[in-house]
Amino acid sequence: MLDFEPELMDFVLEHLPMRTRPRTVVADAAAALADGGELEGERHDAVVVDLFNGAHAPDQLTSATFCAHVARTVDDDGVLVMNLGDDPGLHFARPLIRRILHAAAGADPSRLLVTAPADVLAGATAGNLVVAALGEPVPTRAAEAVWAAGPHPGDVLTGDELRQWLGL
Repeated sequence: MLDFEPELMDFVLEHLPMRTRPRTVVADAAAALADGGELEGERHDAVVVDLFNGAHAPDQLTSATFCAHVARTVDDDGVLVMNLGDDPGLHFARPLIRRILHAAAGADPSRLLVTAPADVLAGATAGNLVVAALGEPVPTRAAEAVWAAGPHPGDVLTGDELRQWLGL
């Protein structure tokens, strides 16, 4: 677990049930994952990134370079999950998801899944989006399970629908 706020890590570890306590690293994520950083070269089966909301996210945590550094930490058969928030219009989310698509999914939208309430995906209201990047195409049953879990009304985008939503 990597964060620059040790209090947040303590809170998460106290409230999130885990069989094994993960290793914790207190550092700036961009610096720790960069070339020469403390975590350079490490690979994991699951990587979860929880970003600041929208334009409040520091540039070093939303750049193409950061996306590439995060993507290289995920095992070939692992998953990268990112939670991000945005305001109406999605001027922050869409460009960031395009960068994630290129860095973590090899520009293949069938390997990326985006889910959020329908009004957020439509750009009508502020809210959170969750992005998952896989080493292979998202199985239909996985996309259906994410949709079934809610929120409702909500949507799950992958493949051609995601390509269209991103304007590609």
